[in-house]
Formats: sequence, C-alpha cells, structure tokens
Amino acid sequence: MVKRKRERASISSQSRSSLSNIPENGSSSAPENGSSSAPENRFYSSPSTSSQSVPRNEHDCDLGLLPEQIKQEAEDPSDLPNENWQGDKKVLAERFAFIFNSEKYSDINILVGKTEQRIPAHKLILCVGSAVLDDILSKNGKCEMLMIPDLEPDIFLVLLKFLYSDVSAVTIDNVMDVLDAAKTYAVPALEKICHDYLRDNLKVSNVFLILSKAVHFDENKIRDDCLSIIDNETKEAIESDEFTSIDLNTLCLILERNSLKIKEYDLLRATLRWSEAECNRRNLPINSENRSSVLGNAIYRLRYPLLSLAEFSSCVASSGLLADKDLVSMFLYFANKASGALPPANFIATPRSSLPYLVVDRFINCNSIYTVHQWEHGSNLLAFSCDCDVYLNGIGLFGSDRSTTEKYIVEYSISEDMGESRIASKLFEAVESPCDSEGVQKKIVPFLLDAPLKLTKDRWYYINYFQLGPNSLVNNSYTEREIAVPIPGMDQRVTFQFGEEHGIKIPEIYFTNIP
Repeated sequence: MVKRKRERASISSQSRSSLSNIPENGSSSAPENGSSSAPENRFYSSPSTSSQSVPRNEHDCDLGLLPEQIKQEAEDPSDLPNENWQGDKKVLAERFAFIFNSEKYSDINILVGKTEQRIPAHKLILCVGSAVLDDILSKNGKCEMLMIPDLEPDIFLVLLKFLYSDVSAVTIDNVMDVLDAAKTYAVPALEKICHDYLRDNLKVSNVFLILSKAVHFDENKIRDDCLSIIDNETKEAIESDEFTSIDLNTLCLILERNSLKIKEYDLLRATLRWSEAECNRRNLPINSENRSSVLGNAIYRLRYPLLSLAEFSSCVASSGLLADKDLVSMFLYFANKASGALPPANFIATPRSSLPYLVVDRFINCNSIYTVHQWEHGSNLLAFSCDCDVYLNGIGLFGSDRSTTEKYIVEYSISEDMGESRIASKLFEAVESPCDSEGVQKKIVPFLLDAPLKLTKDRWYYINYFQLGPNSLVNNSYTEREIAVPIPGMDQRVTFQFGEEHGIKIPEIYFTNIP
C-alpha cells in the first residue's frame, strides 16, 4: 500500500523577483530572470525586498475554498466607529481572530495547494502556534512568502484558524485531513480536538469514510476503532452506500477479518456491488472480466467454502469471478462435502466471527440429573429476552448418551412472534456428538448460526427446534427464570429472562456482548 508521506516544512533558497508578480487569482507565475523554480512539495520563501509590498485588491483574500463555518471577509477598521475595532474584543483570542486571513499587519504570504491560493498571515502567530513553522521562520526571519503545496487550502485554513483563535472547524468530512495537518505542523492541541471529535462522532454511517483516511494516514488506533465498529455492526455497515466508495486496500482489509458478523453470502453480494461501483469510477463496462480485474486479489479473500451450493451457483459461477479451474474444484468440493472432502487449498474455509462467545448455562445451579430421551418428530420451544443488545451465536443441545456412529439432524429457528416469521434459521445434518480430550462423549453439542444475530434489549424472542438421531441425554430439572452472565474483564452483567417453554429444554445459549 502506498502511504502519503508527511513532509515537514522547509525553506528553499529560491527567491522570486517580486511578490507583485502573484496573479490576482491566487496562482503564481514562473520565476523570472532565469531563476529555477522551487522544488515541488517543499516550502520556500522569498527574502524581503526593500519597501515592496503586496498590492491590495478585491481578489487578495479569495475564500472560495473555505468551509462554510469559517468563511469570513477581512473587516475594514475604517468602517468601525473611531476605528476602534479592538474595543468590542474582550479577549486576546478574539483580537487575533479579527486579523485571521486579513492583510492588516500581515508580514508574510502563504501559497497553499496546487492552485497556490495566497493566504496572508502573521509570523508571530505562526511561530507561537506551530513548532515546525517556528523552526523555519526563526532560521529565515526575512522571508515574506512560504509555499505549502501538500495541503489543500481549506484544510490549511482550518489549521490557521485554530492558530489564531483556538477555535476549531473540524467536521466528519475533514477531521482526518486536519489531524494529519496538525501532526505534520506540530499542533498537539488541535490533534487532541480531532481525536476527541472522532471518539464522540465515529459511527456506522461514517465509519468507512474515516477508515479509508486512517489507512491512508497510517493512524492505527483510529483504524482499529473503525474496524471494531464494523465487526459489531457488520450487516448495517456493509449494506451502506459508503461501503462501495472505499478503496481496494480497505476492502481487502475488511474481507480478511475473521470477526465480521455477517453471512458469507451477504458479504459476497456486497463485494460484487463494490466491484460494479469501481467499474463505474473507472468508466469500465460492468462485466465479469472487469469485475475480476478491479477486485484483484480481493477475490481470494472471500470464503467460498462457507457458501451453500445454491448460493455458490447463483452468485459466483454466474458472475464469472473465478477462473474455470477454481469453479471445477469448488463444485467437486460441494459434491463430496458430505463424505468429508476438504475445501480447495487456495480458498479460506475458516468461519467468520470466531471471537469467543459467552455461555448462558441454564442448569448451572441444578443437580446433574440426566435421563435418556428417544428423539422423535415434534417441536420444542423456548422464549427469552435480555436486558441489553447482544449477538446470538447459537444454542447448545444435549448430545448422545453413549459412543455411537449415528448422527443427528437438527434444525432450529429464531423469531419474534412464536415462530410465524423467522429472522434466522439453521439446518444441521450428519452432526456427530463430539468427545472431550479424553474421548468421553460431551453432554452438550453446540449448534452455531452462520452469522451472529443481533438481539435488541427487552424484546422477546422464540427458539423453535427439532432434533432427530440417536438417544441423547436430557435434564428435566427446574431452571431459573432469570440468569445473569458476567462479562469477563468488565464490571457488567447481561441478564437473560426465560418465559414459555415446551418440549426438551435447551441447556445452553451462546452470545457475544456488544461493547
């Protein structure tokens, strides 16, 4: 990944014949008399030339690139009563703010950005506010012009506004660029404001905008905060329009994560949506060849073995993402999956959301009295709620009472209305009752969802399930109606309440806490 290199300000010995050569539109003409131009992406200064001054005209302070919140015309003191503009300025910051971006008392001009927009400034304030600018101007006290080509004018003006007034004009759209500028020019107070702003305003709706900038500027802490939000709100984040605007490096970073809480099929469809948006950005026709081209290695970060055969056939085979040899190997895998075939080595098969889940043990305070149950057709139901938002990872059901080669068939669903409309479901076939490290059959078998399901606090949910297979252990002991589960490392508990229950009791519920 190519990262933007921060360049601190430096002074070039190059001079210009006169500041009066600066055109009215803010761009500068080439040096005259055979002098060479200043190197790109560097500051340079022009030494003072006797009594020459910058001619004032209506174009001197073109504020067209300023954010709305800091647009201001330089006030003319002659319009104020007795020219006492200082009279209504109660504190020093207000008086300095008055001369922000003003020709009044200005003793240096700064040409900013590729357009070289000219911004008048005052050396004293620059030196007091920025250690970097102080170092440059202290060594070159007679300079009257600086160039800053590596910042956009609107970002530099936010920085400059803060130096003059301690007032920030940080927004969600500019915060990462302002943070980078504050670090580059050593303005730690503005850095802190940017970090605090991100802490208070980072959310799903803007997380991809901030993540792309964090990756670009190598801001690892902010990047990790963004990824944590994406992990916890994966479906909402991935389905947003912002997802299609990220760059390829950021897309790969997301697809590599094990902790995404989303079905692989939904992630695949979102990735295809991104590829179409990228084709449009590059003015390419949307077809299989161009999709594969813009995705590059991101294609192999999707986990095709986690798809069903129907999902793979309808979404992958028809899209032309994979080469013919990869399609053949995947179809062979699906054809022999039931007999224990391993997925192709070039595809990742690790399930997403492999973060450790917490367990609601419904028999933790009960006697371990188990009986044997012969499974037959019939539904089993459990109603429950919890006192905070969590992710449901799955349930645990009783396993075999003995060593057996027989396997289970289990299907369960979660709904909000006694099973009339499912919000998640899962079918398990050919499930063995696992053994512990000493070869003893485990009493409870976990059945996890493909992707964790977000549950809303204080809302009732209903689990319906049926199970076919060999005899299994059951526990018909009384279970608590309310169970509190402590969150490791936190002074917090998640409390589950249980209501109506029919059939064989569900011994365990697996969930992940939402920070």
